[in-house]
Amino acid sequence: MRRRIQTLAVGAVAVLTAGLVQISPASAAVPGNDYCAGQCNDILPPGENGNATLAEILANKAFGTQPAHADDQLGKYADLAGGHKTLTTDTIGKFFNDSSFGVPADQVASTAKPRDDVTITRDKATGVPHIQGTTRSGTEFGAGYAAAQDRLWLMDIMRRVGRGQLTSYAGGAPANRELEQSFFASAPYTEAELQQQIDAVAASGARGRQGLADAQAYIEGINKYITDSLRVPNKLITCGA
Repeated sequence: MRRRIQTLAVGAVAVLTAGLVQISPASAAVPGNDYCAGQCNDILPPGENGNATLAEILANKAFGTQPAHADDQLGKYADLAGGHKTLTTDTIGKFFNDSSFGVPADQVASTAKPRDDVTITRDKATGVPHIQGTTRSGTEFGAGYAAAQDRLWLMDIMRRVGRGQLTSYAGGAPANRELEQSFFASAPYTEAELQQQIDAVAASGARGRQGLADAQAYIEGINKYITDSLRVPNKLITCGA
């Protein structure tokens, strides 16, 4: 999943995209301002959307159709294998997508405001969420909300993998057992040890406390999406890409 993130706050502005972090004076921050200067590009081969509704799953079974933005970038990504020798500054748009922040008015696919201090705008071309917050907490909250929109199923799977609960959730297939065992071999934490790590971060100083606050706001965004979705029948019947 890709996200375009902009925080507008007193003193500084943090703009984060996939691999891009830029700090600028707040006075220079205009909603939709392109800090990339038209020179940021990326691509996510499977597509932006990692979820499917029940109706989309049935349509895929019957007609082979895919949910919007589930696989719409495979062509560009595949072309890079044979066309990389022609890759230049002028041709990069043939193989990668523009990852500048902001969405032109005629390219807005949807706008959501899950909290007063954040707005999530998705573009028509690839469905990427452009997250603009007026507070740091709101921006983290919006990032969590948008991530849940696109990858809630995967989040839940990995949460269970990390706790050694995948086979009891998804079945005892050999691949599930192997994945679970590989995680446990590298990170065999008990719940108490996990809590100790969190407590240690909280006690490490201002930066640690800020990191935990960011993570908590992100989680609150995820949970807000779940709460909102539960109000819509069958919305949370999803599968991962």
